[in-house]
Amino acid sequence: MKIVNLTSAAVFACAVIAALPAQAALVEFTFGGVITSTTTTPGPVWSPPAAFPSVQVGQAWSMRYVFESSFSGTGVQPRFFNGAIRRMELTIGASTLVLPLPPTTNASVGAITLGQSGLGDQYDAAVNLSFVGTPVYTGLVLSDPSGNAFSSITSLPTTLTLDAFANRFFFLGPLNAQNQYRGSVTYFIPAPGAGVAIAGLGVLASRRRRAS
Repeated sequence: MKIVNLTSAAVFACAVIAALPAQAALVEFTFGGVITSTTTTPGPVWSPPAAFPSVQVGQAWSMRYVFESSFSGTGVQPRFFNGAIRRMELTIGASTLVLPLPPTTNASVGAITLGQSGLGDQYDAAVNLSFVGTPVYTGLVLSDPSGNAFSSITSLPTTLTLDAFANRFFFLGPLNAQNQYRGSVTYFIPAPGAGVAIAGLGVLASRRRRAS
């Protein structure tokens, strides 16, 4: 079964960069795995971000993002939470990209989309890395054909059971393109953090990198 991104470029573009209240219901998710494919054809011509000039099969990747769990969604099926992701840190191999770019620490950088249909349940997270030329996104897709992963998609889940999603992958490239870079998703670490100020996340990320 072909799994596609529920997030669409048209809807994604409608996300509003807005200020986040100092005491929002913030949650941090971290996913990781290994790059499994770097095929660049066939499909639209695109270039990876400058931070990742040479992505190789076998490299470890990790994506940590902070989202506002109380963010209001739109639509019924799928349900879009455009702008819910407030900060993203992507690491592939020894290279790391953080959004939003400093000195901005308080902006919407990505979307989460939930699906619940006859094809099963699906969780998408996507961040736009480039608006120049062919838009390049990074994120992940988790799909549960059994339809048992979610009891409801009206609000964002604050934790997930990774094993509930039989099909899952990381991607870097144009949405729904055959030539996305792909990676396995082998681990997930949730970190609920309601009330954490978004302005402090850059300091937190810097401390974690120094400690690792």
